[in-house]
Amino acid sequence: MARTPRRGPARRGTAKAGPQKRSSRKRNAKKMGRGKRASTGIDIGTFSVKIVTLYGDEEGLVDVRRATVVPLAKPEGAEYSEELLDRQKNALKEAIKKHGKMEGKIILGFPRSKATIRYLNLPSANRTELREMLQYDVERHVPFPLDEIELSFQIVEQLGEHESRIMMVCAPRKELEPYMEICEELKIETARIDLDVLGDAEAYGRSIQEDETVAVCNFGRSSVKLSIIRNKQLLFSRSMPVSEDRLLSGFPGAKSWRDLQGRVTAAGALNPSEREHFSAWVDRLSMELLRSVSAYACENGAPKIDRMILSGGAGFFPAGPPRGLSVRIKTNASIEPALNGELPSGDGIHGCEISTCVGLALRGLRDEKNTLNLLPGEFIEDRRQIQKSAFHKNVFILFFMILILLGGAGYLYWYEKYLQLSQLDSFYSERAVQAAGLNKKKKEIGIVETYLNKEQSCLNVIQDVLKILPQKSYISSLTFSKSKTLEIMGQVETDDDYNQFLTALISLKIQGTEKPLFSNVRNETTLKQLNLGAVNKRVTDFRITCFLWRDEEKR
Repeated sequence: MARTPRRGPARRGTAKAGPQKRSSRKRNAKKMGRGKRASTGIDIGTFSVKIVTLYGDEEGLVDVRRATVVPLAKPEGAEYSEELLDRQKNALKEAIKKHGKMEGKIILGFPRSKATIRYLNLPSANRTELREMLQYDVERHVPFPLDEIELSFQIVEQLGEHESRIMMVCAPRKELEPYMEICEELKIETARIDLDVLGDAEAYGRSIQEDETVAVCNFGRSSVKLSIIRNKQLLFSRSMPVSEDRLLSGFPGAKSWRDLQGRVTAAGALNPSEREHFSAWVDRLSMELLRSVSAYACENGAPKIDRMILSGGAGFFPAGPPRGLSVRIKTNASIEPALNGELPSGDGIHGCEISTCVGLALRGLRDEKNTLNLLPGEFIEDRRQIQKSAFHKNVFILFFMILILLGGAGYLYWYEKYLQLSQLDSFYSERAVQAAGLNKKKKEIGIVETYLNKEQSCLNVIQDVLKILPQKSYISSLTFSKSKTLEIMGQVETDDDYNQFLTALISLKIQGTEKPLFSNVRNETTLKQLNLGAVNKRVTDFRITCFLWRDEEKR
């Protein structure tokens, strides 16, 4: 019985290798996390451009995060290669804008119709040796010189310790260059260029049973791709010239597979001319499928195909596969999206459409050691050199920025200290002005303190001494030393006056107390004659040192 994909709003899909029920999708999505990696697949077809970003973990769980489909515009006139490339580039540009960030490795799909595939058994298990063997023998398998093609391979099976079965893929560089130029112009840094049929094999390899042989028939605009898969390996592939345009030519007003939805249901719903055209198209498709399956059987001697899965544009047949296809090819055919049907749909996206793109993204999660890469070696080396140069440039810029930051930090530190020093200089300048006035006052106070004594002040002592000074005497100097001595120098006429003066000095008391003013008095006298003209007068020069009295506690 034919199966059709579910309709509904866009949703994320989660799947694991092998059959899986839809009800477990949410549970599996919650389990994801350990070793989770991202990858993005890009499928540039003649029908539409598809971009899918997904995450996968070590347990094989897959979470499709974003899927974008942008149909190519129809050619305004005759279609030729340059015109097709322009429409593909415009559609890809729009798809990138809608899709947003493309996370992880970016894998670009290359059309099977432009590549040559050969399966070979070679006596080695070393990849370097296998590549060397292929380069020596490649011209025997492909009709192009080695310098005009890009060669890659993938180990399909290890036949023994020193023998491998490989899948060799060759593509003309002139066919690869337009895709590389589109990616370079749109600034898409692709990690690998892979085959679109390998994307189909990877996506549907998770949906088929072990040891089951399944043919995946992917309907495109200009051709139909056939991939025969067993145990997740692509055993055979072919691009068949059964075009969408040929089918649409018999349905006026139909521009794409989507336009046929609701029209190509049962043969009875078609008018006679449309039914005849549709039947002829199915006959052509059946014949090409039978030829391809026969070629597979002859080439591999493999078991028969268990069932056939229709994907791509075929998903728009609402009543299942075209009427009579299963009868003609003698194989059960069903319409089925990859990953057990757990693919986003709705909002212009059909699960069957993006199966190839999902498979390419899944291959991006693989180890690069055993994957296909049609990117030219010199292109990879040039990119590596650019990345290396960019890395060195970024390191230099980072180092320069660090120096600038350190210099800026040093300057800020110095400037902060400079401001602190300036503030200190200003502070000390202000204090120096204040200190100058204080020093002046201090000096004046020092002078005052030299002569000032609380109990025996200079003025009081001198005043007391002058009170007892004899009338007939002359004082030439009075020298007062604070808390120490009073030295009196002068002259007196008579000895009696001098003795009275000396006795009075010894008897002086501190004002208001009974304490003696002087604790000791020492005197020196000298007799001297004064010649006053006609009169000679006898006088006595004296020098008296009076020691001020002090308490014992203060001494």
